[in-house]
Amino acid sequence: MRPEILKNIVIAERTNRVNLIGMRILDEEILDIINSIKQKEINLVSIALDKNQIGDEGAIILGQHLTHFNTLTQLSIQFNNIGKEGAIMLFGLQKVLPDLDIFFHGNQITNVSEMENIKKIANGSPAGMQRGF
Repeated sequence: MRPEILKNIVIAERTNRVNLIGMRILDEEILDIINSIKQKEINLVSIALDKNQIGDEGAIILGQHLTHFNTLTQLSIQFNNIGKEGAIMLFGLQKVLPDLDIFFHGNQITNVSEMENIKKIANGSPAGMQRGF
């Protein structure tokens, strides 16, 4: 793991907030980041991953692994390169973490109605699936 990323994770041991904004993080780095947070047993409240290079693959990893962070209330992942598949996984986290706010602006989804359909699909709504998604 890059030292500058690890440094910000170490800071989170005191603050319970991981700030990784603008660190050029790639999909293949996400699992190491999550594992490092788990290893340090941080009661994660917030993770900011804005302005990185995260795509669907990284978003799927986040969606699969952030479910273990019961104290997480804020995920900011704005201005990355996440499309429909990744968005569905991320918003699916809200089924397990109902208090989670997700800030998603600036990714591949730009249409408001498409974003609403993604949220419906992520929550298992049949209405969302009837629209061809």
